Amino acid sequence: MRKFVNDLKYNKTGITMISLVITIIVLLILAGITIGAITGDNGIINNAGNAKEEAEIADEKEIVNTATVQAMGQNKFGNITKEDLQNFLDSNTGSNVTEVVKNIDDLIVYFKETNRFYNVDTDGNVTGPVEISKVTDEYPGDITKSSTGATLAGTIDEPYQINCIEDLCAFSNAVNSGESYFEKYIELTIDLDFLSSFSYINGSITVAGQIESKSSIEELMEELTENVGFVSIGNTTNYFQGSFLGNGHSIGHLFINSSNDYIGFFGYINSYSSRIEHLNLEDVQIKGNNYVGGIIGQASGYVPVTDCSVSGYITGNNQVGGIAGRLDALNANNINYATVTGNTLVGGIVGNTWGSYHPSSSNKNYGNISGNSEVGGIIGRLSYGIVEKSVNYGEINGNTKIGGVIGRMYYNSGVIVRNCYNVGNIKGESSIGGISGSIEIWNGSGGELYYSYNIGTVTANSNGGSIAGTNAGTVKNCYYLQGTYNGGINGEDIENQAESADEDFMKGPDFIDLLNTLNESTVWKQDIKNENNGYPVFEN
Repeated sequence: MRKFVNDLKYNKTGITMISLVITIIVLLILAGITIGAITGDNGIINNAGNAKEEAEIADEKEIVNTATVQAMGQNKFGNITKEDLQNFLDSNTGSNVTEVVKNIDDLIVYFKETNRFYNVDTDGNVTGPVEISKVTDEYPGDITKSSTGATLAGTIDEPYQINCIEDLCAFSNAVNSGESYFEKYIELTIDLDFLSSFSYINGSITVAGQIESKSSIEELMEELTENVGFVSIGNTTNYFQGSFLGNGHSIGHLFINSSNDYIGFFGYINSYSSRIEHLNLEDVQIKGNNYVGGIIGQASGYVPVTDCSVSGYITGNNQVGGIAGRLDALNANNINYATVTGNTLVGGIVGNTWGSYHPSSSNKNYGNISGNSEVGGIIGRLSYGIVEKSVNYGEINGNTKIGGVIGRMYYNSGVIVRNCYNVGNIKGESSIGGISGSIEIWNGSGGELYYSYNIGTVTANSNGGSIAGTNAGTVKNCYYLQGTYNGGINGEDIENQAESADEDFMKGPDFIDLLNTLNESTVWKQDIKNENNGYPVFEN
């Protein structure tokens, strides 16, 4: 082992590699071997280079494996710590040859001279070399500068940039200190993860605010992933008024542990010109009181949220949602995978929405959603607006007014749900429905439910239905799978409103034709890809 380690320190004496290569080439040419056979893609030199690289990788993996075994033996529980692994690597190879960094649950060993990375998981398994995307930013903590230092205007053509975790912290600090970024654009340029050292530059935060100044990556990571965690961007006093463009990138392991209202990645937005789009939050842990969501706690005014997704765990009290706690604007093409838990007005996408003329369309929920009252797979309470082409796959549980798509359709004739379906199981005490728990009337008019179907099991002690638990509004041409509940609306089938159908019919072309004829347009198609176990899916 000692000879092997010493060999890695690269002996500088003797014939140089260049001289050796030239000598070999000359001898091979004199022996009648062509230049192509020497230098081609499958030539002697290329093959020799590959063999050399493979030997280096094997040597580096042996170094990492040896140090890993030593580090695990050092710990009485057999765990691997960053400090122990680095100490044994330094002891075996010399200092400044490797660097160990934390990457979520694993450790990454970086060989500085060869620029290769190896992953060490919690069980001591070594894999690699692995591809690592490390953030770069010449001005961490200054979102008005690009990663190379160019000054940005904050316009749609030249948005401010989030290039690292330090930028996110500075952004939060600035908004919570009074900078609204009115009609400015901010973009996420790269995937980030709060638990990966590669998402940080140096851990130094110099902007005053609620996220305290730190001087190292380890200190900043600890503050952001333990105790209180990240501070939501904006509150009811100092709120965000710009637009955030995620560009399809993800932010991993967002951790917020608060007892306050207005909690989420964005806490509070108040604007009629903002939008949030193409942002993915992965493995979040978010806890708050009222108005709690993955992307936004509450957005007042008109703030469209589109093409976003959230996974992880979200917990609150009232008005809690996977995407937003309360949102009174367009939300489309959003997906929730998170487990969402609250008390009242709890939804897989939005807890409570009111006041949008624009349809909320093409949203999906896969997460399990639970609460006490007004709980829905897509929206907990729909007080005004249109919901269409949305689907719930998650289990929805609660006490009263629990629905696969909408918990409570409330207020007036401006409440419309059309062309939606539910797959998940729905369970509660009273006013429990496969599509909507309760469809209510106010001031002489009520909610409207059209052209939707349910194949999920509904369990209720009273006022249950495979389409709607109770109905004081209008239901037309909705269907449910036989056996999911004894009756479509409050225990009864009503012709041309809520009717049962068998599996063969609902999976067949006649059902597709019926739904599309009712719509007077092509909304539905057969599930030829078996995405929904053969039941109808949306055309677009």
